[in-house]
Amino acid sequence: MPTMQPYLPKELPIKELNYGELFSLGIRASSALARFDGLLNGLVNPSVLMGPLSVQEAQFSSRIEDIYATIEDVLTQGAGGHLGEKNVDEQLDILEIINYRATLESSQHAISEGGEIDLHLIRAMHQTLMEGARGSDKSPGEFRKDQNWIAPKGCTIEDAIFVPVSPFELDSALKSLIQYVQYDDMDHIAQAGILHAQFELIHPFRDGNGRVGRLLIPLFLYYKKQLSLPMFYISGYLEKNRKEYLDRLAMLSSTNDWHGWLTFFYSAVIEQSEVNAVKVQQLMSLYEDTKEKVRIVANSKYSDAMTDALFQGAIFSIPQLVRTTSIPKPSIVQLLAKLEKADIVKVYTEGAGTKAKTYFFPELLIATSEMSIVNNNK
Repeated sequence: MPTMQPYLPKELPIKELNYGELFSLGIRASSALARFDGLLNGLVNPSVLMGPLSVQEAQFSSRIEDIYATIEDVLTQGAGGHLGEKNVDEQLDILEIINYRATLESSQHAISEGGEIDLHLIRAMHQTLMEGARGSDKSPGEFRKDQNWIAPKGCTIEDAIFVPVSPFELDSALKSLIQYVQYDDMDHIAQAGILHAQFELIHPFRDGNGRVGRLLIPLFLYYKKQLSLPMFYISGYLEKNRKEYLDRLAMLSSTNDWHGWLTFFYSAVIEQSEVNAVKVQQLMSLYEDTKEKVRIVANSKYSDAMTDALFQGAIFSIPQLVRTTSIPKPSIVQLLAKLEKADIVKVYTEGAGTKAKTYFFPELLIATSEMSIVNNNK
């Protein structure tokens, strides 16, 4: 069987696309995204309310790569709490999801501060994603210098189902991709879909390409002013429709079916916009209710700051709150005692050795779990 030849990247922009045939779906996607963005615009403190969704995005995007961990384990690890017995693979799964969330937040911050979507940002994203994780031996933050391929585990390039761009063509392909970022296509949602797919087909890193590629979607939509904040999380739909997602990407290299890919991508944007809008409304309602309860129970000038802290992570520890809030430690201890007595928060794990005692915010944890169910069953 002859060896499959490396993929030759499609010249961008794609000239043979018939946007007329995609017009109706494109209008629906644009309208759905605009409605979601309207909700984002109405958030007083979007980074607080979108915190729970960023955890979910990290979880869903990682699942596509067969990386599994519960939201509870991810948050407990982030809080410095005791996880109990975990084997090496379980520990690495948790770390990779934590890294994904850190990459998501750092890249959002970079773009929000006026940064460019360029090769420097993409390398920095990859560096953060792979730090200390399974791919830490695969040149984090560096583009590959050799040929990679996609095949069943343990198989050679002769059995590959896809061979990405040759390392000799990689520099040119990446420069073309960044030039396309600066190009103003007639439809920026379609352009986001093309950008994501082309990145996946180029496959510039030795590992972690899928996760970096999915992170580029909300960054690009914000960069092109389709979003007021770079906080549109699409991996829930892609994970739920994983087979079609991967099949559609594969068909781009085998049959050049960009029409089919964009049909799928528009559908993803439409449904995920609607799902995300419901999630944001649920979180807004819970936030306002919790803020009122905490004000009554705590009777403190730090009441609202504590409410914000609860929404940053449904599982947390005192050391974590000391690091991430401006509330003095003695006040944190007093506030938690009052909130625990009122059953607003509860103890999640006791401290053990160097591991901190952790607390959890049951209503947010339940809401986050229910959101996962809605996303997977819609």
